[in-house]
Amino acid sequence: MGPSFVFLYLVPLLIALGVPAAIAQEFPENRTETELAVDVGDVVVTATRLPALSATLPAATTILTQDAIQKTPFRDGYQVDDLLRYVPEVQPANLSSRYNHPTAQGLSLRGLGTRRSLVLLDGVPLNDGFGGWVNWGLVPDAIRRIEVVPGGGSSLYGTWAMGGVVHLLTEQPGGVGGAVRAESRAGNLSTYSNAVTSRYGTDRTGLLLSARWFHTNGYITVPSYQRGAIDRSDDSRHENFHGMFSTALTSHTVLKISGGLFHEDRTFGTPLSVASRTIGTFALGLEGETPRGDHWETTLFGQSQTFRNLTSQISPSPLVRISEVRDRIQTIPSNDFGGLSQFGMQVDPRNRVLVGADARAIRGQSEDQLFSPTGPVGRTVAGGTQVGGGLFAEWIATPLSSLTIIPSVRMDWWKNFDARIESVGGAVTI
Repeated sequence: MGPSFVFLYLVPLLIALGVPAAIAQEFPENRTETELAVDVGDVVVTATRLPALSATLPAATTILTQDAIQKTPFRDGYQVDDLLRYVPEVQPANLSSRYNHPTAQGLSLRGLGTRRSLVLLDGVPLNDGFGGWVNWGLVPDAIRRIEVVPGGGSSLYGTWAMGGVVHLLTEQPGGVGGAVRAESRAGNLSTYSNAVTSRYGTDRTGLLLSARWFHTNGYITVPSYQRGAIDRSDDSRHENFHGMFSTALTSHTVLKISGGLFHEDRTFGTPLSVASRTIGTFALGLEGETPRGDHWETTLFGQSQTFRNLTSQISPSPLVRISEVRDRIQTIPSNDFGGLSQFGMQVDPRNRVLVGADARAIRGQSEDQLFSPTGPVGRTVAGGTQVGGGLFAEWIATPLSSLTIIPSVRMDWWKNFDARIESVGGAVTI
């Protein structure tokens, strides 16, 4: 029994039994950006890596609360990039991730480029380690908060955050008892999504599981006067499963384990232009407090991905779209592993210090089978490994109630090795 069967029949059954399906509300045209943010007294974590009142921070932080997100039509996880279009200084890709090619999905903060902004999901990078694009489809529907910090964040987060940081925080397992929430939505262009989230908790442990199935036929992107026999709509479908388990090891120490599995299939306007991805993720986190109130945390994460991309050439020309021929079959397997450890200490009521280290190892390759109109003409494999790490420190000083000084420093190291390019079958150009 496949995921499509489960979602097509399980979710309507849950709804019929009385689990209310959420109904999308119209996004008011006159809504301002500030209406999406909470008051300035809210606590922010992303800007300094430590909890701090947003009113005391020099960074211009925008916060989207769960209530604000639920009042928009972009409350599902795969719609986060559409939601962020309403936030000042945030520039997602021109096309929504529901229709855009996976390699073109990105985010720019303050116009510094789509490979210069770090997107975090519960503290774990959502930026693809091998290609640099943002894997929006991995975001579960249970979003409880979004923190947007534009501007240089590289002193704390490294080179990925030169433009700033967007932190997506999901619902956490907790609370005594259980609950189930289901949602089913449909629209034109054969667009429909089914999702279910369940949670169960005790005094010390909690479990949260969520699943989503999405499909849309999309639309034909070629103008009607240019369309030919080969043109079709850009359809997209995916399944996303996500789970998190937490347990209190002691009264001051919490262990969190999370993981997910994502698969999608897409077409891009013609029968031979298709792409598919399968991504598995995991994260292991341990955090706690010392008797004097100092906070520490350690996180390990990993991702394994297989990305398959098929492209074609239009014949006889892009303006006369009669037929197409295979151009390239590209397969990109990649692995991405990393970790973070940090310690925040309250020196005195007006001074806090943070020290930490992070590391990341990325290994991948691009396998390209090239074609001419007569058949295969060559094969190329290019890949390698990159390992990097950094040490960072931060001092948060509040000499006056109206003055906060936050100097920070970071040192990075990285190395590329095992780089290779192998070509078979004559002259091959990538």
